[in-house]
Amino acid sequence: MEVTAPDGCTWTVRRRWFPKLRQFRRRKVNLDALDGLGEVGWLADDTPGAWVVGIVAVLLLLLLAPVVLPTLLFVLQVVLLVVVAPAYLALRIAFGRPWIIEATSDGPDREPMRWAVPGLGASSRARDEIAASLASGIPPGPETGTRLA
Repeated sequence: MEVTAPDGCTWTVRRRWFPKLRQFRRRKVNLDALDGLGEVGWLADDTPGAWVVGIVAVLLLLLLAPVVLPTLLFVLQVVLLVVVAPAYLALRIAFGRPWIIEATSDGPDREPMRWAVPGLGASSRARDEIAASLASGIPPGPETGTRLA
């Protein structure tokens, strides 16, 4: 939900359904470990059979990649949407994990504010209270939930 504060700043107040994904750390790969692989037997030979197998493998890869890769990505998205997301939400509700209410602003010097509120209904009420207090120009108080950094 979006509200406008008396100073003209627009705030977006919402409940986070899923946590933010953390960025993956880059790992250094030890290329010295690849030196022991050596050649791949008869495929490393310079024979006509090795050339035919190599060309057929590359052609199959080029022909199937535009079909197989999007299909795999689509199946992965469907599995994620149908299986993992409802299971995550059900477990989150069952174990009473707090919901994160987040208020972000379009102002340049405004830091996002976050609160941890246990319970789905309580988080809905907290979201409404935070939006109402921001719209009236009053900073949200501690009664809405545990304020996060």
